[in-house]
Amino acid sequence: MLMNTLSAMALGLVLNMMIGKPNIFINFENHMISTAKRMENFIKSRYQESPEAQSMAGTAMVFFMLLIFAGIPLILIILAYIFVPVLGIIIETILFWFTLNIKNTRISAYNIMRCVRSGRLSEAQKRLTKMTGEDCSELDADAIIKTTIEKISDRCINGGFSPIFYMALFGGFGAIFYKTVCVLNGEANRNKENYVDFGNGIKALWNLLGDIPARIGAFVLKTDVKILSLDIVNARKIYNRDHKDCSPAFLGHARSVIAGALGIELNHEEYYDGMIMRKRSIGCAKKPYETTDIYWANQLFYGSIFIFFAIFAVSRFLLFLIF
Repeated sequence: MLMNTLSAMALGLVLNMMIGKPNIFINFENHMISTAKRMENFIKSRYQESPEAQSMAGTAMVFFMLLIFAGIPLILIILAYIFVPVLGIIIETILFWFTLNIKNTRISAYNIMRCVRSGRLSEAQKRLTKMTGEDCSELDADAIIKTTIEKISDRCINGGFSPIFYMALFGGFGAIFYKTVCVLNGEANRNKENYVDFGNGIKALWNLLGDIPARIGAFVLKTDVKILSLDIVNARKIYNRDHKDCSPAFLGHARSVIAGALGIELNHEEYYDGMIMRKRSIGCAKKPYETTDIYWANQLFYGSIFIFFAIFAVSRFLLFLIF
């Protein structure tokens, strides 16, 4: 079982790095979102309008979504390994392939970098809007670079470290469990008005699941900073000082290391009813923003995910040898 899952991890990683997200047969993420929307309307109507009741309703939706999108795959994996082990490896490979977000992030970031470098800001804004899911039509060149690097930093955790961590611990079930929570949280962020109280359970679970992988990932990122001969001294300094200055806090682990390594400042703006309530700065602006900052952020993204994967793959292999 240990080696079967390790094989699935290796295959899933290679497929995601070579092909990107598996939207060949079905877009799993869109299917999750559409199911969540239908379930949201049904469950909300069964609870009172009070904050406490709506928070309970949101928790109930998370439970049923995980039951469908993580529970059913778990049953399929168990049955497959009992009767047709090869099929179990295939299922876990597909699940892991889907939960990662490596090639798509790299290609999107490089395309944005080329657009900014050649002065095609409107095209860069469109590409960044597609990458972030937020309106970026008013951003200038510096803001585009900054936002792109923030997105790369966040995907280090959501599209790399966390899926690898939970796949290594719990197999394909762990990976799809985390991905389901991540998709639900993204939907809550895109529809803040509908998820004021309803999304409390989603956000709390996402924060809980992301914390440990983010902490381990920060150590890996600092290792990669040193390998790439970037500013490791400043990366450590900024990490120690600013890694908590983000909401949610666990995303600050990757942002602070990358900001320190590149000598730039990343901002996290907190909104309420469309108004900026507070700005938190991560890092120090030691130099102006440059398009090459996106290149180096991408290098850190790729390298750190590979190192993170290698650590947990070797750990799983050693467990196989011992037991």
